[in-house]
Amino acid sequence: MQISSELISTIGLYAVLLTFPAIPVAIIIGIVLHNTLIKRLDPVLFKWPYFREKELHLYVTWPFSFLKTAGYIMLITCPKAAKWKRFKGFDKSVPVGKPLVVLSYIEVALLTTMLLALFLLMVSALVLWLIG
Repeated sequence: MQISSELISTIGLYAVLLTFPAIPVAIIIGIVLHNTLIKRLDPVLFKWPYFREKELHLYVTWPFSFLKTAGYIMLITCPKAAKWKRFKGFDKSVPVGKPLVVLSYIEVALLTTMLLALFLLMVSALVLWLIG
């Protein structure tokens, strides 16, 4: 029992420690995507059929504009889900180049990895707490 609890805590700890270098990379890529995608996609997508009236006013301010960028990244990486959920009726191709597509996939992979590491840390903490 002691060996398994040590193994679980080690997995959770190393999962989080290995993602620490990914945090600044994800922040830099996120800022680059945010600034670039807003310039390229706002004239095409930031209008009424895709965003409600309140969102059009809210998503121009700083912290909330990242939600708009997240929607654009979802449109690039998962177009079927984005067209089903947010961008219904958008049948054109997204006007972004290959580097932005690659950066979008890298950003999604980094954020997914960090969420998985956080989940592993929480599970290991819970298991250690329950085992005692």
